Amino acid sequence: MEAVSPYEIVRGNQTSTYFLACYGGRGRVLIDGRWRDCRAGMACLLPAHILNALRAVPKVKWEFCWVCYVQPPDQRPISDSASPVLARYDHVPLQSAILGLMHECQSRAAPATIQRWVELIQEYVLRFAQPATQDRRLLNLWERVTAQLGGDWTLARLAREAGYSREHLRRLCHLEIGRSPMHQVIYLRMRRAAELLAATKEKVETIAREVGYENPFVFSKAFHKWVGWRPSDYRGNRCVGTGLASRERPPALAGDRPRHLRLSAALLACTLAAFPAGERLLLPGNLDAESPAVARAAATPGLSGAPSNLSFTDAGQQDRALREEQLNAARQLYVESPRNADAAYVAGFVSNEQGDSAAAIRYWEEAVRLESDGVRLYDRADACYHLGYASLLREDYEQAVSFLRESIRLNPRRPETHFRLAHALFLEGKMEESLRVLDDGKVETPLAYRLRGQANQQLGKLEEARRNYERAVRLNPDFAEAYYGLATTCTRLGETAKADEYRQKFDALKSEGQAMGRQARTDFNPLAITRRSLAQTHTEVGRVYVAQGQPQKAERLFLRAAEVDPDHTACRFQLVMLYQQTQRNQEALRYCQEMVRAEPRNAFHYLGMGNLHLRLKQGTEAEAALKKVIELAPERAEGYFALAQMYVQANLHPAEALQLAQRAVTLAPSPVNYYVLSQVCSKNGDLPAARSAIEKACELDPRNPQYQQWRASLRTKQ
Repeated sequence: MEAVSPYEIVRGNQTSTYFLACYGGRGRVLIDGRWRDCRAGMACLLPAHILNALRAVPKVKWEFCWVCYVQPPDQRPISDSASPVLARYDHVPLQSAILGLMHECQSRAAPATIQRWVELIQEYVLRFAQPATQDRRLLNLWERVTAQLGGDWTLARLAREAGYSREHLRRLCHLEIGRSPMHQVIYLRMRRAAELLAATKEKVETIAREVGYENPFVFSKAFHKWVGWRPSDYRGNRCVGTGLASRERPPALAGDRPRHLRLSAALLACTLAAFPAGERLLLPGNLDAESPAVARAAATPGLSGAPSNLSFTDAGQQDRALREEQLNAARQLYVESPRNADAAYVAGFVSNEQGDSAAAIRYWEEAVRLESDGVRLYDRADACYHLGYASLLREDYEQAVSFLRESIRLNPRRPETHFRLAHALFLEGKMEESLRVLDDGKVETPLAYRLRGQANQQLGKLEEARRNYERAVRLNPDFAEAYYGLATTCTRLGETAKADEYRQKFDALKSEGQAMGRQARTDFNPLAITRRSLAQTHTEVGRVYVAQGQPQKAERLFLRAAEVDPDHTACRFQLVMLYQQTQRNQEALRYCQEMVRAEPRNAFHYLGMGNLHLRLKQGTEAEAALKKVIELAPERAEGYFALAQMYVQANLHPAEALQLAQRAVTLAPSPVNYYVLSQVCSKNGDLPAARSAIEKACELDPRNPQYQQWRASLRTKQ
């Protein structure tokens, strides 16, 4: 099927389940009360009893195939989850099977052959509808929720019932069913309410209480958002049938555009009698940034919400204790600094880490509003960036564009902000503007070139699209989505051999990625993630305390972060900086060595370690560390500079020092590198070269008294 604007279809009284797989262009699907993009390589499952709507995008042809399950009321649907869910999906097998069914129906129409095609189509649809994993605890949880929809279900109770931490449950739900735990509860309630309104004569107030709403007005508002009708209107307009675009459209979409449809002769949509299905959940859909708010408590005194010597046997208890400690650290900072923009920013960061995106947005908005007389660790550009990214995840593209433009105005040198803005504009359908933003920001990452390819593909500039996809692949040879873009572009260019080659590469990388994903799910350790999150929080809170002149509080937080996460280098870097300022070099060296153990390929950890060995007059160890910097980062000037400076100060290896200093200037012609080169030339007895180098340093930094003094001393030498 091909659809073009102003094509639209609304199923307001739907009793059937629809499955749609997109194989070209893009369209919009109403999911959980919001419009979302359905693009090539994606599919969605649109269940019965809930408002479902499809809409073509202006100037974009939408190509898709679909399957309708017409089933009697007493038969179980193909999925226990009632919400439309989007996810990645390989459309090729399903599309081929539908074409095969179409060909058979138009030719011999043998019943046995038709049945085999129908069974094959059913199998391909169930590949989407079956669960990603067989996690019985999650399945049992939703069975209990469905049986007790009138209960007081909170995120804390759901996590307790399932035996997970709240964060792990949130991540698992996004993985398994494509929405947050509380969204799943709301949706199960709305499905049950729709069934009761259609099948019984119970009062709306009674149904509201049965599905967990004491206030019928709150229930009516939620029902209207999720289903598209007010409860009374839904009951009054309910009709039995296929549910295809009733003449009475839901008030939520009244006055929308007229419908237009162009059927492709190459593809039939088919309607299947529903096959019996067992207990199933949906495959993971798009990650939804909206999550239920975590419990909010008053700030409590003290540094941590749990002692450092945790000895719980239950990982879930440890996880909850660590997350409470994380919240307490941010709360305490926020309470102590109520008008501090950095404290508000960190509170937003922690709220976002805890899954409370609404609170995170409020804190970041406060960080934008607050004025600051001193230096801010996190400026307004940071807050606007996070607000824009949060809006992008919530699919509020207009708001995302507004915040991201402001972030770029405040700090135009951040490539990731340009990329996020370009992505938001792309999702708004503003392809030319998206390309301009990427070029203005000089964003040259694989993701950016893939986005350029997608935008040019939508504009019909296929050769330009191909060049950008090829650049993405050169930068990242394992970028599966870029190969998919190349395959579709070459197909449209008529280069079928190249298209097949790229599609085979895409399929191979996709299979490899799926295997890695299965392994990642097997190895998934939510407690380790919580520990890393806590360590990051304590590090950020500690940085604010350092800026406020409270190093003792900061040190306790940095030490706790290092204890919780033995591989967290950011907290150790802060300890190194703090101890260097107070001449506690031996302690600083200890944490620098721990950074090296955690990240042995990071050249700058060795650079810090070399400088600390020099402070402690450990020349042999310092030389080894600085040589390691050069080995790991041969195209960076810092290692050459530091080792040349060491040789000059220790009167060692003057010829080698000269080569090192010259290499540093070649890689980075900065004032300090010219200054060291001048000193090395002087040590080697080459006064003209020494004077030339210091003149260059003074030219680049004319107000530096150290350079001026060295230049004056060279003028007196013969």
